[in-house]
Amino acid sequence: MTSASSFYPPRARWYSPFLHVAGRLCRRLALDHIQLPSGVSIGAAVAAVLFPGVGFYVCWPRVWGKAAIALSVVLLFIQIAWLGTQQATVAFGLLLSVHASGLALFCDRVLPAPTFRARLILAAALLAFVALCLYLPGRRLVQNHLFFPLRINERVIIVRREAPSIALHRGDMVAYSLEGFSEHALVVRAGFGLGPLLAMPGDQIRFTKTTFEVNGIAQPRLALMPEAGEWIVPQKHWFVWPTFGMFGHGHPADATLSETMLSLGTISERQFLGRPLRRWLWRPQL
Repeated sequence: MTSASSFYPPRARWYSPFLHVAGRLCRRLALDHIQLPSGVSIGAAVAAVLFPGVGFYVCWPRVWGKAAIALSVVLLFIQIAWLGTQQATVAFGLLLSVHASGLALFCDRVLPAPTFRARLILAAALLAFVALCLYLPGRRLVQNHLFFPLRINERVIIVRREAPSIALHRGDMVAYSLEGFSEHALVVRAGFGLGPLLAMPGDQIRFTKTTFEVNGIAQPRLALMPEAGEWIVPQKHWFVWPTFGMFGHGHPADATLSETMLSLGTISERQFLGRPLRRWLWRPQL
């Protein structure tokens, strides 16, 4: 039985070149001088990066850190409670500022003493990092998958995002998107709409001068509806009569306007956003 000689060094591993490159990069960027402040754990450092106000709690006296965290909680509550309003927008900006400021304070303790110019650059970079990597993706995630604030006639309605495969019924209030277009002297701006479902896929609609019928059941005719004709709602579509303000120059033909409104009122699965909540926290909506 033979033993390895201590004269020869151990053979380099396959990942050794990567470690060498990483070491050189750390030395060039002065990352090898970065050390956590005394008494600060890795968990606290991660919390300072992810949560607003924690940077102040880690680096400043606890009383000021607790005040910064309490302020962050209040701003988050305002943003949730008044989602979609100007108050929520201001709270969003202040919360972003508190988060970036606490993170800048923490980095100032971790990095070797930089110059004033470097501190300004670092603060701007941290603000961009927090906004682009945490806040804007988080807001987009909430609006695309959870709740969407919809402004209707100077009033904000919170819509619960749902898949179009959910069970829908006639009369359900739904939110949907509208695609803008320009045709026959009519210009329709892209936006969002809110209204009740008047007909489901496969339903037969008949228009008269005074009513419109859904599967033979008559209802009062709505503004700008066609005065004659029959139509069947296509599959994977719903019929919602849109209501919005109108302005412009010229007088398009009534038939053209009714045809355009009929096209806008036929919403597809791709346009479906969800249904508005009856209450948002303590505020009734519908």
